Amino acid sequence: VIPPLRFSVVENKLYRGSYPRHLNFRFLESLDLKTILSVTPEPLVGEAADWCKANGVVMLHIKPEVDGKKGAPLRHTEACQILSVVLEAKNSPLYVHCLNGSEITGLAMTALRKVQCWATPSIISERMRYSETHHSFDRFLEEFSGEVTIPRECVEWLWAGL
Repeated sequence: VIPPLRFSVVENKLYRGSYPRHLNFRFLESLDLKTILSVTPEPLVGEAADWCKANGVVMLHIKPEVDGKKGAPLRHTEACQILSVVLEAKNSPLYVHCLNGSEITGLAMTALRKVQCWATPSIISERMRYSETHHSFDRFLEEFSGEVTIPRECVEWLWAGL
């Protein structure tokens, strides 16, 4: 039973990591996933898509618009799209992934932590566990102010402890 690269539990029934591969399927099965959100150039295909269909896992896809510059590989509008999926209770248990489980997924979780009112040093510390730091990532965090709509049926952990 092997978890995907850079796998982590973000919150109750919210997981993150890299693109799921055949050797990860037994592990992912143990999570009893309802949804997989792929933040990748293309939706899940091949064995991963077949596994989702066979296990009744809903596949969602958001294509990041990478512009080739040295900016962050995720735009604020895309981060808000990701958060709308993450915060919707009907999607849990949910696995969010990009290709390597590092940069794009890390920035999406950065946006989540900002919405959760985490302190900036704590957000940076968590992000650095999964990827190297880059000034564009820090700028993404500083400037993130996207309009996030909190769904009516929101996950219960969003502002737990506040």
